[in-house]
Amino acid sequence: MRPETPNLDFLRDFLRNFDTDFAVIHPLDPDDVKKKKLEAACKKSHYETSTVADYLPFAKFYQDYPALHSHLPEFVKKVPLILECQVKCSCTDTTCKKSHGRVWKSNIEELETCGLLSSVSELRIVLYNDCPKDLHLDKAIQELGIPRGAIASTKLIRFLGRGLFYAGKRQESQDAEMEAIRTAQLILEHCPHARELWYHPDRYLVLDLKLVPEFVHLPPIPTDSMSHLELSRISNGINWGLFKTGPDRRVHFPNLQTLVMRFKEPEKGLLQSSLDVSRVVIPSTVGVTVTGIAHSRNAIWEYFKKGCRQLSLVESTLEFRDIDVYNLQCSKHFQLKLIPEEGDSSKPLPFVGLRNFFGHRNTVIRRMSVTGIEFMLPLTVKFHNMENLHLSLGIADSNIILNLAHSLTRLKILRIRCFSMYCNDLNHHGRGVYFANEDHELCIIAAHARDIPMIASKNLQCLHLYSHMAIDPNRFIKLMARFPNLAEIQVNAHKTLHPTSSSGFAEHG
Repeated sequence: MRPETPNLDFLRDFLRNFDTDFAVIHPLDPDDVKKKKLEAACKKSHYETSTVADYLPFAKFYQDYPALHSHLPEFVKKVPLILECQVKCSCTDTTCKKSHGRVWKSNIEELETCGLLSSVSELRIVLYNDCPKDLHLDKAIQELGIPRGAIASTKLIRFLGRGLFYAGKRQESQDAEMEAIRTAQLILEHCPHARELWYHPDRYLVLDLKLVPEFVHLPPIPTDSMSHLELSRISNGINWGLFKTGPDRRVHFPNLQTLVMRFKEPEKGLLQSSLDVSRVVIPSTVGVTVTGIAHSRNAIWEYFKKGCRQLSLVESTLEFRDIDVYNLQCSKHFQLKLIPEEGDSSKPLPFVGLRNFFGHRNTVIRRMSVTGIEFMLPLTVKFHNMENLHLSLGIADSNIILNLAHSLTRLKILRIRCFSMYCNDLNHHGRGVYFANEDHELCIIAAHARDIPMIASKNLQCLHLYSHMAIDPNRFIKLMARFPNLAEIQVNAHKTLHPTSSSGFAEHG
């Protein structure tokens, strides 16, 4: 009896679904030609990022045309068990009428029908959506009803998409921890021989270190392609044993571009482990963002004392008060975003942290921004090699600007966003935050500014100023005359003043 000839219409549709260049498969094609065409068509269903929708046409073809199984040996020896989460809409708008629930789909029924469940070589979990709802991955795995031992030979656990990192944003930490435990146990029960953990995009990874202990038995995480890494709730060091090591037994991040580290206060009674910085190699080209630096136990300096591309801190003024400013000398580019304190906004904020920060001698930083809330700039600023500075100030009068430009002799670019340029607005009801002893600080700066020479700075070339309150043009022009080499002046992002002669300025809209 002749082998069953595939229905050509189905084959054409099948091949078109896989974006192949084949319009027809002729029944008289030689076996080797037919095999090549089928292999090309089937590759998409078995590609490392294929989903349930990609796999189903292959499963149907496999069931309908058993005579062609001999052409597909590589596609039946190793198959993926896919568990895919779909969400119609991920928005948080309560008036949205679309479905926001998670719908889990899988190819497990097709694998069972085809008799391929024993050939599963990887468990693939697909979460391309950015839904912030709780994940409940443990329940989704349970509902698959995987027969005991059916996929025990699975070597690879693969996560596709960034949805894993967005899920459970509002979930209580204790609930998230329990779910992580249940999920890890289920995966290891079904896949006791798993040796590899793979993320796609493997360039982006977020880890909650509070939950990490439950995953230590899973395979190490690859780092070669990783470009973005976030480590949250760091309280007792970082377990670098989660990641793959190189021949030197150290963890390398050769392509890492951004690293986010969120430190939290250590739990009372826990023994604090020593920093093991020798186990990891982080490139000096990485940009680092840190919150909770006061709880980092000098980790930032220890990890990045050889340098980093940019260091960014996100801190409250209370937390910033207790930091060791010496730890901040690891990058030429520094950013500080001050976040408002919770509670009574009329209560003056502590000024000691900012005073210590600006008053500590720093010859490393060349470019800096301090924004978030409008603060009071102290008299002493010891960033002697500063060239580019961006500040958010409550009051930025002529004395403050003169003192700043005169103190920072290498300063070329100055950008200031302030509430007002005049001390009379110090106690204005429209100001959002207040710092302790602001009036006293302004008096000290004013007294010091009297001794500044007429040419306050020869290097300042660019000044951008935005003021919430009105600016007196005459007083502003007098101030600009103190900087003879200014080439660019921008006011409130609408008006630019250009020096037209050595004696004055003309305003242009």
